[in-house]
Amino acid sequence: MNIKYLVSLLFLIQAAQVYAEEAVPLPKEAVASGSVTVERPWIKAGAEDAIMLAGFVTLKSDASERWLLQKASARYFRIVMIHRTVLQDGEPQMLLQSSLTVRAGETVSMNKQGYHLMFIGLKRKYKEGSKVKVVLQFENQAPMKINFPILKKAPK
Repeated sequence: MNIKYLVSLLFLIQAAQVYAEEAVPLPKEAVASGSVTVERPWIKAGAEDAIMLAGFVTLKSDASERWLLQKASARYFRIVMIHRTVLQDGEPQMLLQSSLTVRAGETVSMNKQGYHLMFIGLKRKYKEGSKVKVVLQFENQAPMKINFPILKKAPK
């Protein structure tokens, strides 16, 4: 294992702790103003000894107001974080995001070059074809429970 990998991992763990502490509780009653449809959810299959996996999904809004993805969680992962990949000095960098906004009428497609979910701290092994139940928590909305299949390649 190289030092750059270990430093990155330590940063992610520290960021995860801060992120978990800042989680905003959902209101008891959800108020919908249209909806967001979840399309093509999937998690990229990793190596046998992987400690984190990347997840992707398309969020399509037909709402009249914005939806704010505040948090994602999955039972067999210590934490799921929202990240965004950006280029800094010609190098891709993953930046922790506190939330992800889906504007009214907008479609947000998560991918390797942009927003994605980082599933960190696997508590069990997953094989290709397995499904992970992920809970997406949007501001002022009931949580959405979505099955994310583990795949080698993006679904078509």
